[in-house]
Amino acid sequence: MTYMINSKAEPHKVLCSVITAGLYTDRVDASDHTEILQVSTICMSQGRVVPPHRHVPIERTTLGTQEAWIVVSGQLQVQVFDTDDTFVEQLTLTAGQCMTLFRGGHTFTVLTDDTVIFEIKNGPYYGQQTDMKQIG
Repeated sequence: MTYMINSKAEPHKVLCSVITAGLYTDRVDASDHTEILQVSTICMSQGRVVPPHRHVPIERTTLGTQEAWIVVSGQLQVQVFDTDDTFVEQLTLTAGQCMTLFRGGHTFTVLTDDTVIFEIKNGPYYGQQTDMKQIG
C-alpha cells in the first residue's frame, strides 16, 4: 500500500507519499490525478508491449513545485514539514522506494556511503534564490 503523510495544517491535503518497488502486482498511483507530478509504480510481466505513442501538447497551468526521489541505492533519513513549516514525521527511505513530495517542506540526511537517488521535479527551474525558502 502507498504510505501517505497528511497535512495537519491543511486537512484533506497530502504532503507526500512513499511507494516501494516489488510490493505490488499491478499499477499503484502514488499521486492523486489532480497533483502536478504524476507518479506510479507498475508491475509488468514479460512480453507486455506498450503501443508506440507520443504525448500531444496540452497547455497546463500549475502553481508550485513538486518533486519525487527514487532511491537507487543506499538510505536517506527524511524529515517532512507541514505547510505551516512545523515538523510532521521522520522516516527512512531505502533502495527501491520512491517518495513524492506534493507540498510542505523537507530535509534529508544521507545514511550510507554511495547513496544514489533520482530527483524529478516539474520545471522550469529558476534557481535556489527564487525556488526555495529556508525553514526550521
